[in-house]
Amino acid sequence: MSPARALDTRDRTVLDAIASQLGTSLGTDTPPARPHLCFATMDGAVTSLAIRHADLATAPRGLGKLERLRTLDLTGNRLTSLPGDLGELPDLQCLVVDDNRLKKLPAAVVSLPTLHRLQARANQITAFPIALWRNRSLRVLSIGANPLVSRPDDVGALSNLNELYLDGLGLDQLPEGLSALDQLHTLDIGHNRLTSLPDSLGALRGLDRFLYASDNRLTSLPDGLANLDKLAYLGVTHNGLERFPEPICQMRGLRELRLYDNQLRILPATIGQLANLRELYLRNNLLSAIPESIGRLQNLTHFDLRNNHLGELPTAVGDLHALRHIDLRGNRLVTVPDRLVALPSLTKLDLRWNEAALSTAQRTDLEGRGCTVYP
Repeated sequence: MSPARALDTRDRTVLDAIASQLGTSLGTDTPPARPHLCFATMDGAVTSLAIRHADLATAPRGLGKLERLRTLDLTGNRLTSLPGDLGELPDLQCLVVDDNRLKKLPAAVVSLPTLHRLQARANQITAFPIALWRNRSLRVLSIGANPLVSRPDDVGALSNLNELYLDGLGLDQLPEGLSALDQLHTLDIGHNRLTSLPDSLGALRGLDRFLYASDNRLTSLPDGLANLDKLAYLGVTHNGLERFPEPICQMRGLRELRLYDNQLRILPATIGQLANLRELYLRNNLLSAIPESIGRLQNLTHFDLRNNHLGELPTAVGDLHALRHIDLRGNRLVTVPDRLVALPSLTKLDLRWNEAALSTAQRTDLEGRGCTVYP
């Protein structure tokens, strides 16, 4: 039996009205026939509903009647408000309203004790209800790209947050109390106007997945970041870093490090301490040399050095036995080390826009092992 036929009368009535508003019909069609409307059911009740990119200017009526609804996704419409009766949904756990024109969120909705995930980025919200900052049930909060009139300092009260997205808010300072969020494993503070980060950021010892601070105005990083020794991903691209931040070299849990589009001139020997690093992206900097300690990165698979000032590569590059991709475009290389060519895992070598050229023997060796070579 199709999901539509299995619905109880109340939920079927609500979905029929939504389908009519979208100019379609439920019938017994499968979801692909209704590209803007998807739903899931359990025991005759709608538990998940997505109405994405449907050009809705007003929210469908009757959403508050879907008493067993757990997930509601209204991404990419033209909504300027949400119905207050969403606050009557006893099981709502996830609300996604990204990319609309909302000016505010109903307090009754953001205070739901069952709400674990709230995504409301890229709207026209200038302030959030006080009730939001009192909701200890929230685990994921995404409010970036809104024209907030003040810094969301109360976010520090959401003690159970695991993921926090504050990107594109025009922040010149991070919210006070942020360091109290000791359950965070993911933090996005990119695309703001930050000129510095507080040392207290290092108190987020649970931050073990993702820290994104790209596209700010940072010229250095605080020593406290060295405490984030379990962090797997760090992105500080498109900033003004001139010196490689030494605290990074203490972050030994790093798997992926992105520092491209800065003004870095020197890579310190301590980079070799990042033994777990898999991917290192340093393109569009001013590096003129790579230290021999780079050879200690035995797990490195991707190495991006495009558009720097490198005249040669260290001998130790031949110790990167796990390396698969290396991008050396736009440097000043005049030779290609045989030890680089001999790397057993190499599948892509890009040497465009250098003086260096592979010898016939080197190219034959690489291509014979299935390595893609440019030029």
